[in-house]
Amino acid sequence: LPKPDDPSNLTDWGHGGTSIFREGTDDMYIIVSRCDKSTGKCINTSRSLFIYKLNETWNGFATFNPIVTQWIWPHREAPQIIKRNDFYYLIASETKGWKQSRTWYKRSKTLLGLANSTEAEMIMHPESPNRPRYKSMGSQFRFLFKAGQGKW
Repeated sequence: LPKPDDPSNLTDWGHGGTSIFREGTDDMYIIVSRCDKSTGKCINTSRSLFIYKLNETWNGFATFNPIVTQWIWPHREAPQIIKRNDFYYLIASETKGWKQSRTWYKRSKTLLGLANSTEAEMIMHPESPNRPRYKSMGSQFRFLFKAGQGKW
């Protein structure tokens, strides 16, 4: 996996889903799923996750160590990070285009720790006697937001 000083040096790497995570009042991060497109098509086994830190005005990459962490995460895209009860949660969908797909998450006490944490499936709508298990309501799923005290 390339480790460029400037993330824009990944010229053959396409961008997948992208989201933003803000921590506190000062720190802003971009979370990006990328894959090697040097053959003209995304090589899913090369799909990787990058967490970039933005500069203090949020209009470019941080000057020092813009890549917080990166790792190969095959068949995952559309990443999002939330923080709850001192844990970072990284949520991503399975690469299926716009077809129904499973949602996965990782949990860690640090952003760096997400790279080595174990992934688990996030079951959104469990099976019941009168209903089959739905993976993602017929499309990709990954956005969570706080809707109230203790409700996501």
